[in-house]
Amino acid sequence: MVIENEMLNAIKFFSLEKENGLVSELANGGRWSMDYTALRHLQYIMQSAYSNKINNILEFCSGVSTILLKRYVGYNGKLMTTYEHDAEFAKYMGIQSEGEFQLKISPLQEYVYNGCKTLTFKDNCKELKDSSCKFELIVIDAPFGQPNYSRPQILFLLPQVIDKDNFILFFDDTEREGEKQTMGEVCRILVSNGIRYKIESYKGEKEHTIICDTNKEYLLSSI
Repeated sequence: MVIENEMLNAIKFFSLEKENGLVSELANGGRWSMDYTALRHLQYIMQSAYSNKINNILEFCSGVSTILLKRYVGYNGKLMTTYEHDAEFAKYMGIQSEGEFQLKISPLQEYVYNGCKTLTFKDNCKELKDSSCKFELIVIDAPFGQPNYSRPQILFLLPQVIDKDNFILFFDDTEREGEKQTMGEVCRILVSNGIRYKIESYKGEKEHTIICDTNKEYLLSSI
């Protein structure tokens, strides 16, 4: 695990965002949002989006991270789909479908995985699997965290929605047991499908974890 200096990352993040005139917009996320260490890491990934071959992004959540990612999508002609269950929250944050960005409002439902009750998006977003879309970056930060197998919809999409040689899975809140269980299942699915990967966790105010193809080991260094 990489231990990051949360205060230093906050200073770096806001200093860089101030240059683009977006400080107030990005500062309004509230404490449900990612911490600054996670946001900085997403920013780092997207600043090198060309070298990372990121053309299509999938995000489970909406908020500060969406605003950050959406800006890069707009600048670089990328595609992005964000799943959110709360239309009013998305509206409050000023997030709506436009251009290459698609906001999908999807209700939540209870689901039992490995005998444990958890919470997922409706039908585990099977429409993504049916569409044959491939995503180079997937951000998993919703639904609400659960004690067991938290945010399990990703388990029903892998490996079909990724290219085994070009993927980044970005998990937030991985200090929690429910998220750890889901990541363990993700790793099991990757191994069972012959997909090699690298994994690293980063601790700031909270913890986030990246699982990526073996060509992107440089992403796992400290930021």
